[in-house]
Amino acid sequence: MNILTIRDILQSMVRRAVAYVKAEGTETDSPPDPEELRVVREYAQEHGYTVTKVVSDQNRSGLDLRTGAPIVQALETLFSNDAEVLLAPALSSLPGDVFDQEALLAHLQEYGFPFVAAIDDGTLQHKSENRALLRQFAARTILYGNRLEAIRLGVARRVATNTRGTRQGPRPYGEGAGEAPILNRIKELWSKGTGYAPIANQLNAEGIKPRRGKKWYPTTIANILGARDRARARQRARMRRS
Repeated sequence: MNILTIRDILQSMVRRAVAYVKAEGTETDSPPDPEELRVVREYAQEHGYTVTKVVSDQNRSGLDLRTGAPIVQALETLFSNDAEVLLAPALSSLPGDVFDQEALLAHLQEYGFPFVAAIDDGTLQHKSENRALLRQFAARTILYGNRLEAIRLGVARRVATNTRGTRQGPRPYGEGAGEAPILNRIKELWSKGTGYAPIANQLNAEGIKPRRGKKWYPTTIANILGARDRARARQRARMRRS
């Protein structure tokens, strides 16, 4: 029998969200729009979310992925394990045009971060056949982009290996000194249904250090468990069926 601690129960209940809303003005330090902020905060309270950060955007006409851009700040909050969910007033609140929004959703889905729209409760994105087709196209674009990048890196590694006579790239996690017990711990938590973020939180709470850096992140756990490989396999399976 698996015995859950109080902390395990609380971690499974608390859902942390980063709120992405428009800014009230056009200046860099403009505060969040009061109405949009009210909408997301009321939704969060009603549905059990804790808003850990609010990001306001002055210009949502394009998907700006440059360093320091508002949407990048929101994504960094997710990748830093400070939130698990991206919360916005509506699907149309995301930056850019329809394709930009679907590409962003595809990226979020790839890394396991849900997007929640407060006004339509996150369901509008599933009602439109056109948006569903765009989402499939965006997912395939990401898949092919990843494949091409993997081919490019593979060639570069082989050239470097032939030139220098050394193996390129990091060893899989678990092959390093002292990593095997940690890998077994990660697999044990995963087998019990624990998600990426709770696993990272648990390892950090236990004082276990990752191979690099000072703390664990959901993306690190996902990569170790092969989440990206499974996502690509699902994409290939859907492509074969279509």
